[in-house]
Amino acid sequence: MTEAQSMRRGHAFWPTLALCMLILGGLSWAIARLTRGLEVWTYEDLRRLRAAEGLITAPALSLRDGQGRQWAMFDPAAASPRSSVYLVDFIYTSCPSVCTALGSEYTQMQEALRATSSSVRLLSISIDPVHDGTDELKAYGRLHRADASLWTIAAPVDPAAGQWLQERLGIVAIDDGLGGVLHNGAIQLIDRRGRLRRVFDYSQWPRALAAAQALAKKEPG
Repeated sequence: MTEAQSMRRGHAFWPTLALCMLILGGLSWAIARLTRGLEVWTYEDLRRLRAAEGLITAPALSLRDGQGRQWAMFDPAAASPRSSVYLVDFIYTSCPSVCTALGSEYTQMQEALRATSSSVRLLSISIDPVHDGTDELKAYGRLHRADASLWTIAAPVDPAAGQWLQERLGIVAIDDGLGGVLHNGAIQLIDRRGRLRRVFDYSQWPRALAAAQALAKKEPG
């Protein structure tokens, strides 16, 4: 290799190195931004972090229950949502797996609520309002011995509005290809203004209930 060729290679090396460093720096910045400074690595982690920061708010939604009653939920202009702190899960009545577990945990939370005078309420919202009619919602409530004064089981009046609520709260529901739906098995703590404050795994229901009761005392209706 001649001296001239060596010099040309040397001159080409530094711009290439600078470009590589620039790309690496950009990639590192993007990773740090997407993971909140390497704090979170999954979509669910990010959802929970944003909830803790009060950055997620539920949109107003009309619901119907097993008795055929309808009402507005998460609507700042309505009186009832402002009087309670809600622990919300998402279910569908024919679900044979995670919804059954959620129902069991909610039954236990309901029993714990009987011994208190807090304004915490339980709310189960169907992710399959097309098939979850009045009879199905009522049957799910009977199965888990739901007390309507403490635990409401309902479905969106408008399926599109229900889908929008799921998207806003970060609820993932995917067809499993077997006639069922894979979805978040979590408990959402929502305050009187419709803000998602915390997210708990369903097995953490004692922590979820304690957090809800503390929030209800902190922000009385």
